[in-house]
Amino acid sequence: MMQMKVHKDEKTGTYWFVVSAGNDELGKRRQIKRRGFRTEKQALKEMRKILQQIDENTYIKNTKLVYSEFLEGEWLDSKALKLKPVTLATYKHNIQKHIAVYFKKVEIGKITPQMIEKFYVHLVKEKGLSEITVLGSNLYMAYLLALTTGMRQGEILGLRWKDIVFENGTLQVRQTLSHDGKHFSEATKTKSSTRTITLTEKTIEELKAHKKKVAKEKLATGSSYQDYNLVVCTKMGNPINPRNLLRDFYRLMKKAIVPKIKFQGLRHTVATLMLTQGINPKIVNEILWHSDIRVTLDTYSHVLPTVHKETAKQFGNMLFG
Repeated sequence: MMQMKVHKDEKTGTYWFVVSAGNDELGKRRQIKRRGFRTEKQALKEMRKILQQIDENTYIKNTKLVYSEFLEGEWLDSKALKLKPVTLATYKHNIQKHIAVYFKKVEIGKITPQMIEKFYVHLVKEKGLSEITVLGSNLYMAYLLALTTGMRQGEILGLRWKDIVFENGTLQVRQTLSHDGKHFSEATKTKSSTRTITLTEKTIEELKAHKKKVAKEKLATGSSYQDYNLVVCTKMGNPINPRNLLRDFYRLMKKAIVPKIKFQGLRHTVATLMLTQGINPKIVNEILWHSDIRVTLDTYSHVLPTVHKETAKQFGNMLFG
């Protein structure tokens, strides 16, 4: 078991630690030491980071090693036996075309989080890559759809590519994923049961980029890919378990230091923003697909006084200048 204790140097007032990193190729015990931390908190943070790297087999002793050389050599070699040839070729291409060109001869030990953030911006603004391509989160699309369409969680996770009409910029809600993530529920074949939602230009743009990304994942996976034609899915094509989506959602809220809400709260956010922008409650009702407009009016009655006040102000300005 790895040692997780931080010590204080009484002479200098700084903190240090030593952790076990298993055995080397000759069976000799390996230890990693770090000294000179001003606070115990800083030492603990660095120790946890190193322990995680050891656990994930990503710890690099020689921090003077050039980053791009490490990726093209040792890192790719470690992936060769785990990845399909087409995926390995994609990794190699991205390293040579983007990472090696940008970081050039920068040593691993000198790379900072700020440099990584600037690299992301570089890829988006100068290389023209979509943000979803750069950050590569399949769940990003779930959040985008929730905030731009007001769709329910099950509707988002059940959405298929064939339900989207890119030419018209619309999608239809025809299928939902169950709460346990084990089966789909088809909408009945009646016109009134199918909801059509008009998408924003940004959403259409991101959906197109996401579709290309999913197609690449499908190609890389090969015959193991489970093709449900889903927009939001795992890298193997399977439905996203609703619990995993919620777990990621809560993690992001904690990271952003914002009040914790349920995924359903995103629908309320959409409705509130629409109503405060003066959008007719009838339209909001149709987008959210409430059974009756009275449900919409009762649920968001707290927003309406503000809407009425703003409407009266705008009407007065129109009449009296």
